[in-house]
Amino acid sequence: MRKLLFLILFLPYQSFTQVFNEGIDGSFFVYDQPDFLTETDEEKLQDFLEKEFDPDSFRVGILITDNIGSFNNIQEYAASLVKGLFGYEEKPKRTILILVSKETREARIQLNFGAQAYINNDEAQKILDKAAIPRFKKGNFYKGISAAANQLSNVIQYKEMIIQANPVKN
Repeated sequence: MRKLLFLILFLPYQSFTQVFNEGIDGSFFVYDQPDFLTETDEEKLQDFLEKEFDPDSFRVGILITDNIGSFNNIQEYAASLVKGLFGYEEKPKRTILILVSKETREARIQLNFGAQAYINNDEAQKILDKAAIPRFKKGNFYKGISAAANQLSNVIQYKEMIIQANPVKN
């Protein structure tokens, strides 16, 4: 956890690839820099990710940050994080990052190319708009993030059922 703290505090000034590859262990993480969540809430989210997503196929992170550093917008920051987190693996996993910025009061679900086979950017934005943002506006970040993660899991499970029922024929 100390590695992750170092990683987030100095993220805008360090190489994403180097820092994240050294700082993230496993397929799932929850990190709340401004302490919007209780420790119990963080543990519940971590447990949910581990239970709902296949660690051999997915990497899912939840990051709540104070600011987006020198980036122009949250989309640019999120894309850089995902590329730095998981973009250089030999066999990249499907990657989903739920990012919330305290400073800009914005949220984003960032997907790598592999995750977009299950959910596209428009669907991810609808999940944020309907599941997370209304709860954020009421000051309940845990419920918002939890609802978004749950909706992501539901969409992915549904699409996996469709893929398994209709295998690609060569």
